[in-house]
Amino acid sequence: MAIGAMEQFGRMLCGIELGSMPCSTLDQIEQAWSGGRLPVWMPVRLMEQDQELERTWDVTSDTIAAWLANSLGADGLLLVKSCELPNDQRDPAVLAAAGIIDAALPAYLSRKPMPLQVVRKEQWRELPQLVTRMTSRTSPAKTNS
Repeated sequence: MAIGAMEQFGRMLCGIELGSMPCSTLDQIEQAWSGGRLPVWMPVRLMEQDQELERTWDVTSDTIAAWLANSLGADGLLLVKSCELPNDQRDPAVLAAAGIIDAALPAYLSRKPMPLQVVRKEQWRELPQLVTRMTSRTSPAKTNS
């Protein structure tokens, strides 16, 4: 039901954000990006096929986002949160212990390592620069992400 709710929210976002495109597959996400559209992931289809993630309340959109990022070959994972953050914002164990990220994400990132950055929602204007810094740190040979 939670995955279905994520999909419904995505459909609502597509209804209000011009230039967005609902995407149910990895290919559709790639096509949206290459076409200059904003992909909005509809997770039901891919999550039904997934056998890797546990089906518990320990797995929330945080770990699901990491799973999608890994599936897409992303350079890292950037999570936007609406709470105060501890000084060590890159340590998944610290973030999980503080209840900022879900309990399953530290274990997932230990199996599928990728850079993690967590920022406050008030930093939304800085997101393009944060993404650029994250991708330049993780893949210096890349010129376009």
